[in-house]
Amino acid sequence: MQQIYIYIYIYIYIYIYTFVFYLYVPQLQTFKTAAPCKTVEDLTSGAAMSQALHQIDPSWFNESWLARIKEDVGDNVRLKMNNLKKILQMIVDYYNEVLAQQITDFPLPDLMRVVEQSDQVELGRLLQLILGCAVKCDRKQGSYLDKNDLLTDRASQLDTFDDPSTPSGRKHSQLQLQLEQLQEETFRLEAAKDDYRIHCEELEKQLVELQHRNDELTSLAEESRSLKDELDILRSCSDRAVKLEASVETYRKKLEDLSDLRRQVKVLEEKNMTYMHNTVSLEEELRKANAARAQLETYKRQGQELHRKLSDESRRADNLAFEMKKFQEKYDTLLKEKERISIERDTLREINEELRCTQAQQAQLLQAGSPSHDNLAAEMLPIEYREKFIRLQHENKMLQLQQEESENERITELQELLEESRRGRSQLDTENRLNRERISELQQQVEDLQKALQTQGAKPEDVSVFEPLGGLNEAQDEIMKKKELLEDLQPDATQTSVKMDELVAALKKKDEDMRAMEDRYKMYLEKARDRECEQAKLREYEEKLIVTAWYNKVQ
Repeated sequence: MQQIYIYIYIYIYIYIYTFVFYLYVPQLQTFKTAAPCKTVEDLTSGAAMSQALHQIDPSWFNESWLARIKEDVGDNVRLKMNNLKKILQMIVDYYNEVLAQQITDFPLPDLMRVVEQSDQVELGRLLQLILGCAVKCDRKQGSYLDKNDLLTDRASQLDTFDDPSTPSGRKHSQLQLQLEQLQEETFRLEAAKDDYRIHCEELEKQLVELQHRNDELTSLAEESRSLKDELDILRSCSDRAVKLEASVETYRKKLEDLSDLRRQVKVLEEKNMTYMHNTVSLEEELRKANAARAQLETYKRQGQELHRKLSDESRRADNLAFEMKKFQEKYDTLLKEKERISIERDTLREINEELRCTQAQQAQLLQAGSPSHDNLAAEMLPIEYREKFIRLQHENKMLQLQQEESENERITELQELLEESRRGRSQLDTENRLNRERISELQQQVEDLQKALQTQGAKPEDVSVFEPLGGLNEAQDEIMKKKELLEDLQPDATQTSVKMDELVAALKKKDEDMRAMEDRYKMYLEKARDRECEQAKLREYEEKLIVTAWYNKVQ
């Protein structure tokens, strides 16, 4: 509870001093210092505060003292600390010597927290001291009324704490609400504390009762343990007596059956000799089997080495096939590019021939006309149409080339992605095929081992029989993983191929649009040529009329 009140007091204390800081900063800005004093970082340098003190009392805070305050301190903590120490010491001396007041009851600001942490609470204390100097100095009468109005406004802001329509009033009401909530939480915690204390007392009483009961049960357990030990001793004696009686009866029967035992011993000796001969023959067969097993292990290692070489060769063959396929696709792409370039060359050649023909016709028309009517023919000649069509054809070609380059780049990227996915899929197919071959080999080994066990009568506990089975299970697990990876890669490859088909379709559509546009341009060019021929005929007719009129006029 006490800890909660301490937290509330600290929170209210910090809030009040933060408000004091934001209250005194505008008052400090009324001095109109050369150094900026808008933010906390501006005030931590000490330049603005020293200039304000110089304006408050130039005789005490003189020019020599002001020159000792460094302005361009930047982020240097040591220079900031030095400036603030000089300011604080000069303020304390001013209060003691000039104002004849002691400030022992006022807590001095912690300059280290101001410099390192930009603490607004400590900076507010320093601003309070500076503005106290401004209020109590001899030169306060000059600007006292203006600053009094400003202080009156600030006091009215403080009075608006109880008004919920103002920001400060809302903040004050929020703090009061938080305080009431904390008090309610405190009361609830105290009630819970009382409940827990009562419950704890009840548990302590139950603990005492259980301890007494535990002591009683402990004494009873010791008595029962001693009785149980005595009972075990008597039971062991009884069992021993029963065993002795049974052994006596057994010995009696053995003495009676001694003759039968002698005959059985002879039979067992004969069987033992037979088993010894069989053991010798089996040991000989075992040596032969060990030699055959060593040879079989050698063959198995050779087979594994050959299988590994075969796997490497298969992977290399698949890689070569994939590279061959990729080169074939590149070759087909280059052939298509060659065809496109040849078509473009033929188109440019046709355009060049058309331009030459147009220039030749224009030259003939210019030569056929009279020198006196060159200006009239030049005005009626539609050169701008030809220039416009030529420019449009050039822009069309450039747009086609740009679009083909962008589409080719995108198609190349998608082809690279598709090749990567195909390469990964081919590798996985190769590994899958090799794993299947490995599984078939392991199954064949299992079948051979089962046949050998059936022929030799091997025991099921032989560990070497289950080693191929373990390898078979591992191979099957690996195949399942490869299949899952193939299934994961299959949608990516399908999606890439779908995107490739969409881009190819879009490219075909763009080619068709370009061809249609070229056809329209050719049609417009034919119309322009027809119109040009008609205009040429009109010019010839006009020239003839002009010549006839001139001739008639001369006569």
